[in-house]
Amino acid sequence: MGKLRWWAGILTATVSLSVVGAACAAPPPPQCGMDPTSTAILNDVNVSRAQNGLPGLAANGQLTCLAQGWSAYMAATNTFAHRNLAAVLASPGYAATTPSARTSSRARRR
Repeated sequence: MGKLRWWAGILTATVSLSVVGAACAAPPPPQCGMDPTSTAILNDVNVSRAQNGLPGLAANGQLTCLAQGWSAYMAATNTFAHRNLAAVLASPGYAATTPSARTSSRARRR
């Protein structure tokens, strides 16, 4: 009888850990990209810019994903706050796109 209890205890512990582990699993990564509403707004902005002799704008996939992730975080934590965008853009994943954006921004101001 002692061996049966031991195996029952092992089985119970295994099932319990499986259930707890599944509940604590990380959520799936957010789906990044422009939704239909955002795409329509960007298209409308670009039509207006073209009518005024200005070049169109393009969405930045990395920044779109960053914004959607931050929005999901704020919704999940019931908070509303700004994030240190300069630090995020200086990180290795964004460093390649940052200098050209800064350069073109400075060039437009001159």
